[in-house]
Amino acid sequence: NADESRASLAQEKENLVSEINQLKQKSEEFGNQSKEQQEQFDLLQKSVNEKVNEFEKTRDEHKEEIQRLRKQVKSLEEELATTIEKNEELKKAIKEKEDVENTVDELSRKNVQ
Repeated sequence: NADESRASLAQEKENLVSEINQLKQKSEEFGNQSKEQQEQFDLLQKSVNEKVNEFEKTRDEHKEEIQRLRKQVKSLEEELATTIEKNEELKKAIKEKEDVENTVDELSRKNVQ
């Protein structure tokens, strides 16, 4: 009876040691998986940060380009306004010249008659 009890306890101890070893092995596996997942996460985080930085740089470059283009548009609008104003002045000058020529022609005709 005592021998059976010792054998039973020894078997139970062996089973418990085996379970403990299996749990240790699973714990190590989970630890390794956790490390791998952390490394993967770190790589993904680095990649995301690089993409965000690239996006922000591109966005800033585009903002600068937009500002430069807006200045160019404003300058061209001012130049166009000046050109239109000069064109109107030239039209007036041409009209005045034509009026003077017409008047001179009329006076010449009257003097000839």
